[in-house]
Amino acid sequence: MLFDKPTTLNIDAVLGWNSLILSSLQRVRQEALRLTKAGDPLPEDMPSELNYASPEEIFAYFDSVREEVDLSTAFVIIASAEARLRLDAKSRAKYTNNPLSTHLNKLYQKVDQDWKVPFKDDGILDAWKYYLNFHSQLPDTDKRRAVSLLGDLKSTLAIRHWIAHGRYWDLNLSIKSFLPATVARSMKRLYRQLQDITDHDGLVAFNPMIRDNISPSTVYHKVSGRYRSD
Repeated sequence: MLFDKPTTLNIDAVLGWNSLILSSLQRVRQEALRLTKAGDPLPEDMPSELNYASPEEIFAYFDSVREEVDLSTAFVIIASAEARLRLDAKSRAKYTNNPLSTHLNKLYQKVDQDWKVPFKDDGILDAWKYYLNFHSQLPDTDKRRAVSLLGDLKSTLAIRHWIAHGRYWDLNLSIKSFLPATVARSMKRLYRQLQDITDHDGLVAFNPMIRDNISPSTVYHKVSGRYRSD
């Protein structure tokens, strides 16, 4: 099932259930509008807020529900990205035969439980950035792109924390910047870039256990454990 464990979670599956929910919402909205315009009572399974609501209020209600669904979807995608990088880092930290693994190993040696390893500042993301800036053999343009994508993930963590902790503070970010498709595209680009880094520098392939469709022309090769374009 989708949520059995992190390694079965993939971006396209999450986007799929988002699309399913939004399609269902649209049908319910249309039915509510039809019944309201006809002067008929709404069924009991519809939200009580819609009783005696005007068409404008019905539209506003379903717009707000859609925003909540989109926020939840973005949250899952961002949280799964953290899980993906954490699983990769834990596996990579078992080795000390390259600067990235050595850096990650030191992070895990400092804590008594894996979840205590910092993810953002002075943690897993910064270990990747340090490796890129000082050790990777990638061309400079690719290094800058990868560092930028890691920065994008850092910025999305703000919305993830805001949702996870109950939104009790004012968020100085536009929620519309975190639409599911936008977040998904950013995470896929990051995954692809990390795969390219490990491939180019001869490192253990970036966490190949979670299989997302990186792009329409990309297929997963079981033998190599990586995505490659036909």
